[in-house]
This record gives sequence, structure tokens and C-alpha cells, in this order.
Amino acid sequence: MKILLIDDEPVANYILIRLLKLINSEYEIVDYTEPEKAVADLTGIAPDLIFLDLNMPKLNGWGVLDAMIAQNSQVKVIILTSSVSRIDQEKAQGYRNVKACIAKPVTKDQLSACINAHS
Repeated sequence: MKILLIDDEPVANYILIRLLKLINSEYEIVDYTEPEKAVADLTGIAPDLIFLDLNMPKLNGWGVLDAMIAQNSQVKVIILTSSVSRIDQEKAQGYRNVKACIAKPVTKDQLSACINAHS
């Protein structure tokens, strides 16, 4: 399985990579701290699943999701965010490819359950 991580915080991507590798060392993981580059490279990466942060400068998670729609991308997305806003939760439900919204910090068990439910 190929997993794409999009988060502007390198430390967040590092922690997520470590957790994902504990779940399955065979995962192929590509991470980006610049969402614009991730969107531009999305077709070439061809991930099976995306973990996406919402609160990022320049292009936020909503912008990434909108760009995916413009590209007709149907890749499943799990939102990982520090936002606990009910508005964000409801907005996420408006995107067909968003399968879950998990609050940071995320645990290995949460990640594993999410991957199993949506892969």
C-alpha cells in the first residue's frame, strides 16, 4: 500500500511515518510539507490513501481536497487535524473521498483501525 502524507510540520510527518511503519513495515510512504507540490505530484505518486492536515499556510487541506476534485482524484483521504471544530467535521463530510477525520495527536491503534476500515 502506498500512503501519502501532507502536513506542513515535518515533525508531524516524521511521527506519522514511525507509527505507520510500526503497523506495517511494508507500507510505501511519501510525505510532503508543501501541499502545493503534493497536489502537483499526486497523479505521479498514485497513492492508495492520503493522510491530510487541514491547517496549513498558503494551501490548506480544503484547498488540497478541492484540487483533488479538479483532478478527478478519487483517492481516499483521512483528515488528521488539531481542529476539533464541528464545522470542520461537517465540512469534511461534504467531500466524497474523505473517509474519516481524526484529531491529533493520533495513536497507532487509531491509524491501524482507520487503515483497516478504508483500505
